[in-house]
Amino acid sequence: MKKFGFVVMRSIVVVMCTVALTFGMAVVIPVCADYTGDHPLTTYTHEKIRGDWRYTIGDSEYMGDIAPGDMYLVSFDLDISESSRVKIARLYAYWTGSHAGEEGVYPDMEVTFDGNEVTVDREYRDRKGSGDYDYPSGTYCYDVTDYIWGRRVYTVEVENSATESKSFSMVGLVLLLICEDEKGEELEYWINEGCDMLDMKNIEHAEDAVTTAKFGGKIDRAIDNLKSATLLTIVPGGDKGENTLVFNERIWDRVYAGDPYDELAIDERDVTGYVVAKDNTVKIVDDGDYLVPSGAFLILRYKEGEEKPGTVITPTPALPSTVMPTPVAATPIPSVSVTTTQTPETSASTSSPRTPTPSGFEAAVAVAGFLILAVYLIRRGRK
Repeated sequence: MKKFGFVVMRSIVVVMCTVALTFGMAVVIPVCADYTGDHPLTTYTHEKIRGDWRYTIGDSEYMGDIAPGDMYLVSFDLDISESSRVKIARLYAYWTGSHAGEEGVYPDMEVTFDGNEVTVDREYRDRKGSGDYDYPSGTYCYDVTDYIWGRRVYTVEVENSATESKSFSMVGLVLLLICEDEKGEELEYWINEGCDMLDMKNIEHAEDAVTTAKFGGKIDRAIDNLKSATLLTIVPGGDKGENTLVFNERIWDRVYAGDPYDELAIDERDVTGYVVAKDNTVKIVDDGDYLVPSGAFLILRYKEGEEKPGTVITPTPALPSTVMPTPVAATPIPSVSVTTTQTPETSASTSSPRTPTPSGFEAAVAVAGFLILAVYLIRRGRK
């Protein structure tokens, strides 16, 4: 009878251990990537200078299915004053739909700026990670500071350098310039970069279709001494206007509607009255569109009369040369013309990004270990 009881007890313990370990593994194994806002735009640099800033898309336009050996060409007509020194010239290449046959792959591209071959210094990628049309999108970043001066037309060539049958599409190029000038205004700026696919129609919880960007740190000047604050956001794919932009507590609806063209949406707006003293935050929300938030820049201009600003507030973080977010899918970007219409501003609030579920692996292992120890003690007691 005692032996029978021991056998029953052992069977129960084995079953419970199996269930516990299975639960633990189920929690630990990551769920397949999806269209949620799980890759915040990160700060490349945050500085104070005296000078000016600008951005341009040149003559960019969408170009689909670039085959091996084909080129994508964009020209930028720039006029840099003699008193200015280019501190940062950052070239952003926004690409999508990279594939080889039916398989999603990362592109092979070579970029030359005004005849100078340049090397990518940051890569941000996202893809669905499963199912059909698992084609990635991305943002490739290039430092072209040393190649820009005076008034000139600069040409950028993006070549598909693949040796096999791999193709990708170019959404466009954006060139961001930060120039130092002793005669210029006092500026403080944050440059946030990334790539985060959002598709509210293809995720379980609509409130998860949110990309965030934090402009971290405390502003060491009085908020009322701001002359202006400009927020620039870059969103490939936003062409339906079914989206929302949130800056701190201020909300705007129907922001991204295919301007400057269907496949690329860029929004520049005055946010002077909504800046807070610490950790300003922007959220880009998909309300039924397909969005790929890829850039968020905050530029503050100060009134004259206070002390001259210092140099670097937050140095460029020492990240690895490649930043590769967990893959997410690229749904082919529609090429439907959309008329941008002004809509009333709202004051509703958006949900905060989801909180990741904590792992249960440690708990499962602890339960299994406890039960195994109990069996061992029971058997020793029987001897």
